[in-house]
Amino acid sequence: LHGDAISLFSYGIVDSWCIWCQRLHPTWEKFAEEVHKLGMPIGVGKVNCVTHAQLCKDQKVMAFPTLRWYKNSEPIFPDYKMDRTVAALTGYAKRKLDMEQKYKDWETKNAGNPDKERMRPNAGGSRAEHPGCQVSGHLMVNRVPGNFHIEAKSVNHNLNAAMTNLTHRVNHLSFGEPITKLPPYMESTPFMRKVKRVLKQVPEEHKQFNPMDDQEYITTAFHQAYHHYIKVVSTHLNMGSS
Repeated sequence: LHGDAISLFSYGIVDSWCIWCQRLHPTWEKFAEEVHKLGMPIGVGKVNCVTHAQLCKDQKVMAFPTLRWYKNSEPIFPDYKMDRTVAALTGYAKRKLDMEQKYKDWETKNAGNPDKERMRPNAGGSRAEHPGCQVSGHLMVNRVPGNFHIEAKSVNHNLNAAMTNLTHRVNHLSFGEPITKLPPYMESTPFMRKVKRVLKQVPEEHKQFNPMDDQEYITTAFHQAYHHYIKVVSTHLNMGSS
């Protein structure tokens, strides 16, 4: 892809399990016609990731369909995530071209002037993007052996499981009523003061209340995932009257 271009990465079009690719296909064709009609200086392409699996892997396509802007063969992030209509796509392309033109005009006018550097307009370059998810909440479970699963889903994409990086960090995981992370107004209650006094007397080897807290689990290859096995043991300590 040379110059400015926008590309659609899809998992097939016809007879595909990717329903979102099927739905976008006619809109994408009309968008390409509109770009040609308006004489916009960009290319509109599409890549079938069934036929060109290695290319999609090299481009780190992790969901279908993926709409991505390219400038001089380089991808510009973040990927397009707005409405999938001809008007919205055309407006997006116009804004990209307008930003580049403003940047070119600024460079021509202020070349070599360091005082104007902080007023440099955005040229439409890539911005850092974190594609991860943050999960929080609680589950009500029975006191019997069991399991729970966390699965990534999207209302607008089919995720490519083979390209998913499942590196994750556990900020906090506990069972039962939390006693260490309470609102400030509860910290000074008589009950909590007693709990803190008791916890100070618990031997270090028994203070495994939240062993997964603040732990990172890094995967180095695609389509790998950690399975966590946790054994919850009810432990009762007789700490006397204190």
